[in-house]
Amino acid sequence: MSLMFERSNLWNGFGLAFRYLNEGYLGPQNEPAPMPLMSPLHYRDAFALLLSRWWPINAPCRLGAHAGVETFFDTTATDFRATYEDRHGLGAQIDLEAQCNITRSVSVELTATRSFDVASFDSSALLIGFVFTPQDCRQGNSYEGTTRRGYFEITVGRVDVDDFDVSHDDGTITWATYGRQVTGPFGFDFSLLRERVDDVVDRRGGALQFTAEHAFWSDWLHVFAGVGPYLAHSIDYERNTNNTQVNLLISYGLRIMVGKGFSILAKLGRVASGAGRDDSDLATFGFSLAVP
Repeated sequence: MSLMFERSNLWNGFGLAFRYLNEGYLGPQNEPAPMPLMSPLHYRDAFALLLSRWWPINAPCRLGAHAGVETFFDTTATDFRATYEDRHGLGAQIDLEAQCNITRSVSVELTATRSFDVASFDSSALLIGFVFTPQDCRQGNSYEGTTRRGYFEITVGRVDVDDFDVSHDDGTITWATYGRQVTGPFGFDFSLLRERVDDVVDRRGGALQFTAEHAFWSDWLHVFAGVGPYLAHSIDYERNTNNTQVNLLISYGLRIMVGKGFSILAKLGRVASGAGRDDSDLATFGFSLAVP
């Protein structure tokens, strides 16, 4: 599965793209938990920031190339499913794409991807899917500004800890954030988070993120993303250990502007544990209020 947001023609025909690539479970998924694994089992995904360039072929089709850096998250087990660990690191990603218009706003796309990663494994992927491009983006109108400078938001939802148990280890997440726009679409925010999965992990702490937000399709619908350090205290109930460490928090989502001072949002997140095996995926919903 792949999800990409792109801004084309930022300078001299080049653009920027933000991409999430989830390669899912790679390896012997059906082997019983008590039995030794015949080959390594991985759950791997990555976020990439890519420089993009497109070349027209004819009226409905074009070819594109993307290249840039990615950060990968690889939960892996080599001996038994229960003895898994997390691997994180940086790498490079190269994409080649062919895209043809179906309508003025919808296209079909074929993508070939190659990832080169340190401390994990290189991989190739071939994907086919659909692309939606709002007419405002095609015409160069981007609605970069918003009417708010500061905001407070709170979201709640589910946390899913990466592992290879037969049943999912999922629980609850509470996520409170204060943020400010600094210039144009860019800003920062500070968050307090509480992740809890019964009998598995309890993690709480604060995160500081660099953020970007801009309108998509219309000035009432915004996309946003953030990345930064997450200092948290974590209790691992399965191993009977606890520690305080710096993790990495990535967030992204959609915001619906209901009025000048109020919006509702769906926010997703990814936590890369600084050590141990507590990587997690966050899915939350909530509201945001503009503040001075």
